[in-house]
Amino acid sequence: MKEMFYLKRRYFRICAVLLVLCSIFTSSALATEVRASEQIRSYEMNVVQNGGGQLEIYFMIDGKNIMKRIGARSIAVYEPSGTVWSKVVSYNQDDAGMSVSNDFHHSNSILFNGTIGVQYQVVITVFAQDSSGSDSRTQTFYVRAT
Repeated sequence: MKEMFYLKRRYFRICAVLLVLCSIFTSSALATEVRASEQIRSYEMNVVQNGGGQLEIYFMIDGKNIMKRIGARSIAVYEPSGTVWSKVVSYNQDDAGMSVSNDFHHSNSILFNGTIGVQYQVVITVFAQDSSGSDSRTQTFYVRAT
């Protein structure tokens, strides 16, 4: 009787572990599928402090093929103004260095001269556009100018 109890208990533990493993692998596959893009292979964005109040806003994006247009769709820098963020400067895809045509890769750094000690909000959106459509990714950074 005791052996039967331990066998059942062991059986349920094994089933529970298998169920957890199956759910982990299923969620990973779904998450990968949701992030997949027909246009974007990889991307990277970052904002670093260069000192003297200067921020370096970096972006890189790789398309899966030659894209009609690829690069940064927009970059916006905000500073605090009371309880809201106020836009200081913004760039769009048509500004110099923001995007290129008929290429599969684009990267660049945009320099912003801020005020030492002020915390800035930087919103970067990268994109890739081909004949079948367009896709983009956005990241927001909070950086204090040093």
